[in-house]
Amino acid sequence: PRGIEAGIDVPADLRLPPAIETLFYRCAQEALRNVAAHSRAGHAHVRVEVESDLARLTVTDDGQGFDGRAEEGHMGLKLLTDLAREAGGRLELDSAPGRGTRVCVEAPR
Repeated sequence: PRGIEAGIDVPADLRLPPAIETLFYRCAQEALRNVAAHSRAGHAHVRVEVESDLARLTVTDDGQGFDGRAEEGHMGLKLLTDLAREAGGRLELDSAPGRGTRVCVEAPR
């Protein structure tokens, strides 16, 4: 209903520990909620990759972006950063006005 075209790229045979699955689900949910509510994006994409002992979730959009420091006041992103850290991983946010947003979460498998 918001006119956002979404894509997903997840390996069909993907197997992750339940804690990482939950982390990725929550991170994708929050990132997509932000796309729908704030980004004015036309496209969003979710990708999960596994490299050796590392799993990575990336959510990107082509929206209006924002000053990357805005995450400091955003409770959802702060909570996800803490969840990623607790799982032994990290959350990285890359955004700038007029450039869209990329949320990347990496965690050990």
